[in-house]
Amino acid sequence: MNLQEFQATGRFTTEIREAFGAKLRELGLSRMHAARRLGVTIPTVEKWLHGPTEHCGIAGRRCLVNFLCQGSENAPMVMEDSVEYGTDEVAEAFRSCLHRIEEIMNACYQFPAQREKFLRNVRMRHTVVLERLLGK
Repeated sequence: MNLQEFQATGRFTTEIREAFGAKLRELGLSRMHAARRLGVTIPTVEKWLHGPTEHCGIAGRRCLVNFLCQGSENAPMVMEDSVEYGTDEVAEAFRSCLHRIEEIMNACYQFPAQREKFLRNVRMRHTVVLERLLGK
């Protein structure tokens, strides 16, 4: 498996997909647990495993390469091509935020009659958070 090529191009090959599936099985991770561990959504894990995603973004590549190299003595050197967010607390807060967004998205699909209410609530909270960040 050529992880350095994947990291450079982000192109999913059958070999990369199979290695990802094998690593999930090796670690006994469900797709939900893999998504949380990787900081992505469950649909992203599915697309990485089965398609139709053909290319992976830079941050996703790094995350996936690190995941595939866990426990490997011959792990390739990971390129420093994405921003480090600093502390684990920030990374955990970011994952938690993504998880909440995914829950809202799922609720929008499960309860179409409530979709507008959900989206209004998200927009309102988004505005409040941005105002706090900007100090208004």
